[in-house]
Amino acid sequence: MVNMDKYGAEYSMDGTYLLKVPDYVEEFTIKEGTKIVCDNAFCGSKISSLIIPDSVIAIGYQAFCQSDITSLVLPDSVQEIGERAFLECFGLSSVAIPKGVTIIHNETFSNCINLESVIFHENISHIGKEAFNGCSKLCSLYLPDNLIEIQESAFMDCTSLESIKLPSHLKMIMSSCFYGCHNISSIEVSINNPNYDSRDNCNAVIETESNTLVLGCSETVIPQTISIIGNGAFLNCINLSSITMPYGITGIASDAFHSCYQLESIDIPNSVKTIGSGAFSCCKSLRYLDIPESVEKIDDLAFAGCESLRSIDFAMGTSCSIGHRAFEGCVSLKSVYLPGSIKEIGFMAFANCSSLQNVLLSEGTEYIAGDFINGTTVEELSIPNSLNEIDLDGSSWGFSIGAFPDSSLKKIIVSTNNLSYSSIDGILYNKECTAIVRMPPKMKIEHYSIKDGVLFIEPFAFYGCNNLKEIHIPFSILRIGNDAFRDTSLTEIHIGIIDVNKIEIDFGFSGIDTDNCRLFVPSGKRWEYRHHSVFGKFKNIEIETRYDL
Repeated sequence: MVNMDKYGAEYSMDGTYLLKVPDYVEEFTIKEGTKIVCDNAFCGSKISSLIIPDSVIAIGYQAFCQSDITSLVLPDSVQEIGERAFLECFGLSSVAIPKGVTIIHNETFSNCINLESVIFHENISHIGKEAFNGCSKLCSLYLPDNLIEIQESAFMDCTSLESIKLPSHLKMIMSSCFYGCHNISSIEVSINNPNYDSRDNCNAVIETESNTLVLGCSETVIPQTISIIGNGAFLNCINLSSITMPYGITGIASDAFHSCYQLESIDIPNSVKTIGSGAFSCCKSLRYLDIPESVEKIDDLAFAGCESLRSIDFAMGTSCSIGHRAFEGCVSLKSVYLPGSIKEIGFMAFANCSSLQNVLLSEGTEYIAGDFINGTTVEELSIPNSLNEIDLDGSSWGFSIGAFPDSSLKKIIVSTNNLSYSSIDGILYNKECTAIVRMPPKMKIEHYSIKDGVLFIEPFAFYGCNNLKEIHIPFSILRIGNDAFRDTSLTEIHIGIIDVNKIEIDFGFSGIDTDNCRLFVPSGKRWEYRHHSVFGKFKNIEIETRYDL
């Protein structure tokens, strides 16, 4: 049961809950005695101006979401403003937070694109996720002294903000809380704050105990006492063109300089040990990169999308691992020399570096992911003696991709003293030549005969070899791995296996056009092949005189 007033608005029977105001109502007065403005009560409303009586103590979830409200007076009796209460109120230009409110919840004023002024009372202690996200006309902030926490993306894309001052009681600030605030040029922390500081007038926020720079801007000068540049510290700081990192910094954390589009150069000091995931990703103006000897790890996506990067110089003795997709999409990179002190090269490390023609692996490198040069123009790869593992199936990422599946490779050369691999005519085998591991996908071979004595055709061994039209498989083969011949142009398969039931095959011929590809089998064995679970799928099974018994 509900009560309905003269506007058609619905109230609870006792009149203390305002349940819903019709969308068509343009002028409205809330009844005296109303305590709760309920969830979605004015959502989508055409009302532009409203005075809320001082009997109201709470405003519910999405109460004014996407309404036409432009002018609003919130009485000090209000103690709670729900999540998304004023989400996308495009006409709202100013708001004063009542004294009774201590928490501004997630997305409360998100995307109020014309909001220019917010007055916070001293009782505010927490500002939630995306609370003022997208308030692009908000040009100044006075954050109350009792504020304890600012959560992630709280002021994201407030593009008119030029300066911020953080109060003395602040205990937690997420670096992403000012993400996309491109025009911030001044950052100051209260001198009375025991948790954060802006020492040496550095124009940054520093976590005092750990000496971690957690938030910077285009005018930041990194102090000599900094140990770590924190997660997302300069994330999307598009006006940052240069930065000096003093010796003593040991870590550059994830996304620290992500999408700093104008950053042209960086001088990484020879004290840095780790470069975090996405640390310099999408720094589109970065042209040259020197990796010092101190670096032990270049994490996933660290320099991905640095499309102007032309040269990488790894210091001799740099004993680091290169993470997954670390340099993916560096489309201006033409040549890379990797010293042997680099032990591991991860999944798609240099993938889609479309201008990359030469990659030199040195003695000392022990592991490469099989697709680290996908989407490049590298045609020849030399495997040093030290390399003992090529990740052939993408197992580190939980799915199968094969070795070099989308590369331009035409030839693989293995050093003679390598203990794990060998090469014959530019094709990769295991050391004993009992398993064919990989034919380079762009090798210009139409007809190929696997040598007698080979026991195994590894998964993806011929994957993507679209020049290959004819294959001869010897009687010695015991196993054909999954997808071994996928995306080839095979029209003829000549197979010499006598006991067809002893071969392990499953999905070895997945992707083959079994309606048109001709399968040649030993004399006297056609019936067995025709009734085999895999070979029986071929429509054209013929007798192979080469293997005639």
